[in-house]
Amino acid sequence: MKPHVILYTDGSCPGAGTGAWACLAVTTGGRYKALFGYSSSTTISRCELQPVIDGLLWARTLLGVGSRVQLITDSEYVAKIIGGINRESANADLWAAYRAAADGLAVSAVWRERQSLPGMRYADSLCWSVRKLLAAVADKVETEDLSKTITAEDLF
Repeated sequence: MKPHVILYTDGSCPGAGTGAWACLAVTTGGRYKALFGYSSSTTISRCELQPVIDGLLWARTLLGVGSRVQLITDSEYVAKIIGGINRESANADLWAAYRAAADGLAVSAVWRERQSLPGMRYADSLCWSVRKLLAAVADKVETEDLSKTITAEDLF
């Protein structure tokens, strides 16, 4: 069956430190939403999982329980756990948040090569833009708790 929404996700974090994530959510009806965020103290695995959670929460709010969601990610870590190939071994808090967000939704995950689809290129570009912005203002902002997810509407 065709999904009600497709989530293109990406995360970026150079080792442990400040990271960013992005999700482009596109419905079969043509609606879309760009979600992105950052954290001052994180890992790449957390940055790859957070946009999945954000996208699922958006899909649940917009479309409701029972919706079909297809996740397209360049993270084998995320795709293999959601697909049941691997087991969760770290980031228990985020996996609990994932399960809560996915509850009542039919979620499937597909791994694709980095930037292999237009939606993935968009998520990757948005993710890197957030990281560049953070680097440019790092000395001007408090960095104790930069963990936040925002949407494009938050900027305007």
